[in-house]
Amino acid sequence: MNMEAFWESPGASNFLDTAVRKRGDFGIVGVSAPVGLREPLITSLADRAFQIDRVSAQTIDVSSSGAGRTPAPLIANRLPGGRSTRIRSTQEFLQIPNLSDRTFIVHGLDRASWGVWSLFIKGVRREAGDETEILPRIFVTLPSNIPVHEIHAVFGNAAEHRWEGIVDRLDMELWANKTHGLVDDPIEMTARATSIELAGPNPFLLNLLLSLPPEAQINPWDALVSCAEEWLKNKTATWHDGLVDCWEEAIRLDTLVLVKRCDEATFKKRLWRAQTKVVLPILEGIRSRIVRRHRDYLSTIVPWDNPKYPGSHIRNHPDDFDIAELKRVLGHRLSEKEKDLIEFSAYKVRNDLAHMDPIDLDKLEKLLLLQDNIQSPSIEPGWDWPNAGQRLTMLIGSPAAGKSTWASKNCHEHEVISSDEVRSSSQAFQGIGKDGLVFAEVRRRAAALLKSGSNAVIDATHLKSEDRRETRKIIPEWMPIEYVVIDRPLEAKIRDQGWRVDVSESFVKEMHDRFQKAKDDILSGDGDLRVTVREIDL
Repeated sequence: MNMEAFWESPGASNFLDTAVRKRGDFGIVGVSAPVGLREPLITSLADRAFQIDRVSAQTIDVSSSGAGRTPAPLIANRLPGGRSTRIRSTQEFLQIPNLSDRTFIVHGLDRASWGVWSLFIKGVRREAGDETEILPRIFVTLPSNIPVHEIHAVFGNAAEHRWEGIVDRLDMELWANKTHGLVDDPIEMTARATSIELAGPNPFLLNLLLSLPPEAQINPWDALVSCAEEWLKNKTATWHDGLVDCWEEAIRLDTLVLVKRCDEATFKKRLWRAQTKVVLPILEGIRSRIVRRHRDYLSTIVPWDNPKYPGSHIRNHPDDFDIAELKRVLGHRLSEKEKDLIEFSAYKVRNDLAHMDPIDLDKLEKLLLLQDNIQSPSIEPGWDWPNAGQRLTMLIGSPAAGKSTWASKNCHEHEVISSDEVRSSSQAFQGIGKDGLVFAEVRRRAAALLKSGSNAVIDATHLKSEDRRETRKIIPEWMPIEYVVIDRPLEAKIRDQGWRVDVSESFVKEMHDRFQKAKDDILSGDGDLRVTVREIDL
């Protein structure tokens, strides 16, 4: 267990710095900490004092030195040449040369030895008066069974330093990241957040939880049940035993105590609190993704007044829509995958979290799988592309108009993406109802070319205005677009229709007529200022 990294966290490090500062202000400082932290605290205090003084601190274990030994000669014996020094009074003790240049850490006190040391501390402080600079620099780790009034009588309120509410969530996150590395996978992020929430201010419990696989960390109830008895043994739910502390401005009972008491309800609330920190942002990302995919349509229906709550939930912007409302307003425009994602997100996962119920691993994994099935549109297309003078060219014309022939003569082969070639490249693109998949692949390939700095020429009919619009969306506003509009007489198209005879001559005629009806919009560049139009008659 890397406790060195723990003491470098902001809260723990500040505790050490404050203790050293108080040592400089008051000379002798009483330090209180739970039993489990005392040994690493002694080491860390010595290290921090050395960093500042460049002189090694002397540790005095009273339990092994003898409870009845007088503190003054015990300290003097630790100084260079101190074994020959005879101390007959407190005044003589304070006159030892270079006494104030040394730091001592006294530990191992019990009720009996406390009486001797408390008298000694009160005596030297009384003798020194306001001249605290002549006092030895002593940290005294205090036993927990000393009445508060006795501690205040010896140190005063200011010279006691107590470990209570010292570390917070940020401290534990930093320590976990330092000892176990950063995480970015949603499962691992949920596991990390859960372990930190369950551990609270207990570094030993956090270390135990982080040793489990991420899947087990998401709900480690069974793992903690198996070790709670051995871990707790005869400990009581007290600050002294490190099982109660302040955490985020509240008194917090250690999670292992909850497990031992079979308090599964409170345990689940802690799971839920951790999951909301990771899963709610995922749900918001899903909602935002659906909105971006359908922003054009949503922009046409705002302001929208929710008929279920008329007058109280008016949406004035596409980003105002709640995830559950998207299913209602988008309706048949949603793909089946989008519907599945929205329904599961809004009515399964979010509903559980809204009722303060944690979700299990299976539900989280399904949410992530459904999310991965939906391509996320870029908020700003081409934001990381080089502006190398590349352009997007869209060939436009009905089947058999001569688009592919023109492309073969006027374009570099590697720049041309043909919808016909994409369709024939895999069975996944063949059959009725596959046009959407074909064009998605065509646009993906075109975007890859443009991102590399090359031109892209899309060889497809582009007769539908929505097809042209969706293609224009893949590129940034600074990139020029060219419509190359190719046409020739219907008779020539029928004569040279080639493979299209398999779908009947009427198909070629129908597509020719559709091109004629769309031609005005096409020649206007669809009103997009980025578009220049070149008309070619073959």
